[in-house]
Amino acid sequence: MSAAEHPPEADGPANEDLHRLIIEPVEVFAERAATIMAATIAQTIQVRGRCVLAVGTGDASYRVLTALACQELAWDAVHVVPTEQLLDRRRSSADGSGDDPGPRSGDEDADGSEIAGAQISAPADDSGPSRLHALFADLPVSWLDLPITTEEIASFGRTLAVLTDDPPSIDLAVLELGPDGHTAKLLPDDPAMREVLASAALTGDDSAGRRWVTLTRPVFDRARAVLWLVAGADRAPALGRLLVGDLTMPAGLIRPRQSVVVADSDAARQA
Repeated sequence: MSAAEHPPEADGPANEDLHRLIIEPVEVFAERAATIMAATIAQTIQVRGRCVLAVGTGDASYRVLTALACQELAWDAVHVVPTEQLLDRRRSSADGSGDDPGPRSGDEDADGSEIAGAQISAPADDSGPSRLHALFADLPVSWLDLPITTEEIASFGRTLAVLTDDPPSIDLAVLELGPDGHTAKLLPDDPAMREVLASAALTGDDSAGRRWVTLTRPVFDRARAVLWLVAGADRAPALGRLLVGDLTMPAGLIRPRQSVVVADSDAARQA
């Protein structure tokens, strides 16, 4: 059987190995990763009746989710949440204080709600996914006005607990690996990295001066499976560190029950 026919188990004990590595040619990376995702989603639905999927906002996630939309799945049993969502963009579009950056170009992060919806578009027969959850979906208007309260952040954790378990346990988290070893918006030395109780946390300013709300490390630790996406030669050093369990970078601190790394040949060649 091919690697794609061996998805992470939908439930059960953790693997003895830290990660299982699958290397794919650059030109088929997205399609092969989507096939692995589809097999995991289908298996999870068979075992648990539905699948809660958390996905990232980077370019690799964009490409993989576009390929996933072509898969035949029981989409009405799939719930999708973003692993992070841009706070400042929502504030700008809501209060008119900033420019709308416009459609996603494919080479930068989307705002979180986009990655959960635009890339997985419903087929012509309307049988596609209908259970898309933005981090801000049920939050009060005051969420748009800084300062953000602990209660408002906690409200998303409660929503996530309703979707999954309490404490939240996502079925499949699809995480990208950044060149500096970050994942989601868990950045080195960011305050969100220190959050160990809440399901979501507010980040500090990123390199572009933006703030995000991100799912936290405990949520990813409790995930039944994590699929890492590693694309590009600039990710090679971080990939090597991830595979040896480097605890000095954010991604290295995440230890889920099952972990599979799908890397393209550019990243793997130099890792």
